[in-house]
Amino acid sequence: MRLSTANKTSKATYCMAIIVLLIALSYGAMRSAGVIWSKLRTEDSSNKVNLDEDVDTEVPLESLSNIDHGDTLAEVMEGIRREDFEVTAVFTADGEKLFEYTSYSGDNVQLSAEHVQLMRKYDGIIRLHNHPLECHASFSRSDLESLVGCHAGYGIIVSKNATYVVTPNRKWPSVDEIDTFMREHTDMMEVVWPPDYDEEIPVTTKELMELVAEEYDLRYYEWSKSKVSSEEVARAILGG
Repeated sequence: MRLSTANKTSKATYCMAIIVLLIALSYGAMRSAGVIWSKLRTEDSSNKVNLDEDVDTEVPLESLSNIDHGDTLAEVMEGIRREDFEVTAVFTADGEKLFEYTSYSGDNVQLSAEHVQLMRKYDGIIRLHNHPLECHASFSRSDLESLVGCHAGYGIIVSKNATYVVTPNRKWPSVDEIDTFMREHTDMMEVVWPPDYDEEIPVTTKELMELVAEEYDLRYYEWSKSKVSSEEVARAILGG
């Protein structure tokens, strides 16, 4: 059956209208999708942190401490001698206590990124910690590397019966130099096996520390607690 001319025109007009409608809907959908995608990209950008920037977040000092043996250098030195776990305390060069922290471990303290960030804000900090071992244990390799890493003015270790102090005459050696030197002189370490430990612990002898001091122009002191008190050490360092 043939369609009349009028019917053909009507059908063509109808098809054209459908095509225009589909194009309009398609354009609207694309435009809408473009707006949504643009919005998502904008929101995504606003939540990104530029990793090339040094993000400096102020942390309250009190939140960085979880233990307290006093306010002054001498008080903390004397207080942490008696502990059976390691405690680290950091003071400014003027003797202001920044924080005192412990992981309640017998042989280490795990400091956070916030602790490290704070230490790097000050020149010549005094970094103090204790060695709970009864043996004659001076600065370990990791102790020295920590002092080098934060450019400390003084490093102090207290044990139950002794005090150890190290400070650079001009500057610290590099971490790599300390690491290499200490590894090359492990024969000068003393090995002990403390009670309740699962393995032997290498400790640094006075002879090795004196050799480190000579090699890298450091001043190293080692005193019996009965001969030099915490107060005397604090006065000598702080100039009081």
